[in-house]
Amino acid sequence: MRPSPQAELVARPRRHAEPRTVEIPASPVQPPFPHEAVARIKGSALALDLYVWLVYRLRKVHKNILVPWADMHAHMGADYERERDFRRKALDALRMAQAAYPDARVEPCEGGLLLKPSRPAIPILKDPLIFYIAVLGIPSTGRRYVR
Repeated sequence: MRPSPQAELVARPRRHAEPRTVEIPASPVQPPFPHEAVARIKGSALALDLYVWLVYRLRKVHKNILVPWADMHAHMGADYERERDFRRKALDALRMAQAAYPDARVEPCEGGLLLKPSRPAIPILKDPLIFYIAVLGIPSTGRRYVR
């Protein structure tokens, strides 16, 4: 009598994959949120909002984009009833945000903010493990970790 296919599966020895190791450098990367930049703008919530928005948005800008003041007001200006009041405060906050992110190529104009291709404020990381180490702030010892 021939054994069933299930019996053959159970009888086969299982092979386990070799654990993969990853070399962690002694100092992986700069933290994803530069603390010096935040220290410069910590007194203004709108400047901090603009800074974070520019860091996020400018890394995806490959050609000039005009963001209308009305869109900016709807996105960040809930504290301002009139758009022109928001625009006035946003221009002051933009100067602070640009001081924290000097590579940001942004020009205020009558219609809104003109975003131009800029160097990212935070390096784009290719290895997700290094990214998580940087995000979580796991101190590196230069040892090898099993992944």
